[in-house]
Amino acid sequence: MSSPATAAILSRTITATRFIYFLYQVLQLALTPAVALYILYRGTRNRRYFVRFSERLGFLPHSFQPTGPGAIWFHAVSVGEVLSAATLLARLRAERPRTRMYVSTTTLAGRALAEEKLAGLADGVFFAPLDYRSVVRRGPAAIAAGTGGGARNRNLAESVSRIETRGRVPADRERPNL
Repeated sequence: MSSPATAAILSRTITATRFIYFLYQVLQLALTPAVALYILYRGTRNRRYFVRFSERLGFLPHSFQPTGPGAIWFHAVSVGEVLSAATLLARLRAERPRTRMYVSTTTLAGRALAEEKLAGLADGVFFAPLDYRSVVRRGPAAIAAGTGGGARNRNLAESVSRIETRGRVPADRERPNL
């Protein structure tokens, strides 16, 4: 391919990507009231959903310092991804004992399991922030996101290095009752 043709393809790709991101933000803004109602609904059905809700808005304890240089943020959506992250964290902790490592989860069960299984491996466990630009503005140096299911965070993913892992709990394996 000639250089002008390559440049034209690259230009169209960048333009399309910017347009898709713009549409994502417009849709996100339009759906904000629905998200607020959903959060309220979940919180009224289970009060534990509101515990540490500030973490979902991006307010983490000051001791976490996840935005420091070299920090790694593992995002484990499901219980299977938490279990998968434990193995990876143990290896990384052995190889890089000074690197700050954090784990975020989205569910109450995932959070409880992460706090139990990752004690001593992760420097902190917290709920993943909502995917709004104002909430995830302070990103980590790298994020290792499990891809066992669920949507990926667009605002977060645009600003960090990303490593994907896969982790699912096999159907025949007994799942913890959390």
